[in-house]
Amino acid sequence: MDKFERLKDIIRNKKNDFNINNFVLDTKGSKSNISDYAIDYKQIEKHPYIINLLTYEKSIPEKKKNYGNKLDYEMNKYYFLKLYINKEEELLEITLNKSSTKKDIHLLFLKYLDKINFLNINDFLEYLFKVLQ
Repeated sequence: MDKFERLKDIIRNKKNDFNINNFVLDTKGSKSNISDYAIDYKQIEKHPYIINLLTYEKSIPEKKKNYGNKLDYEMNKYYFLKLYINKEEELLEITLNKSSTKKDIHLLFLKYLDKINFLNINDFLEYLFKVLQ
């Protein structure tokens, strides 16, 4: 069973307790400007579901100018949105566009956080898949 199927399975089987109140947004370790929503890890332990946003930087060598044996390196940033259950089982990982800026990510999440108040988690995940595909 792939992660997406597993996620759907969990949503089906735990429909009653699988609601947005059981989710927290964890941005610790992320240098995005959404630290207002970052929470203490002690708090995270109390929540079964965690939405995690992190930045992954990968060096990709690009031979722009050759200074003897030295190469210029271009840093490419990849943003990942991850959904965990019980902090262990990773159910969902979405790679956001690598040209997305931190501001874009910030705005995306503000949009989601606004919507979370009105949607149940199924609608939220559907919305998430639709927007980020």
